[in-house]
Amino acid sequence: MELPGIDPDKDVRVTVENGVLCISGERRRAAERDEGGYYRREWAYGSFQRGVPMPDTISLDDIKASYDNGVLEVVVPKFAALSEPKRIPVHLPEADRSLGAGSA
Repeated sequence: MELPGIDPDKDVRVTVENGVLCISGERRRAAERDEGGYYRREWAYGSFQRGVPMPDTISLDDIKASYDNGVLEVVVPKFAALSEPKRIPVHLPEADRSLGAGSA
């Protein structure tokens, strides 16, 4: 997200809540000029918010945000996907094993 001229520590908030990644903040800028007998003062401000739904396959603990040269970058890694099906063994209590393996 392009956010030039802001202080990311004060003006930007990145959160994940109820499965939505939310980037919100406020842009504030003031400019003053004294030119040829005229004094000009301008203010530019406004809040912003962007929400992005996140799939269940993301790793919330590994989300990282960085700000460099006016660009906010948020990296949202996925959980490692299994390349092939993995069989999970079903363990039985010792007493049930004597009933005979393979009986259904």
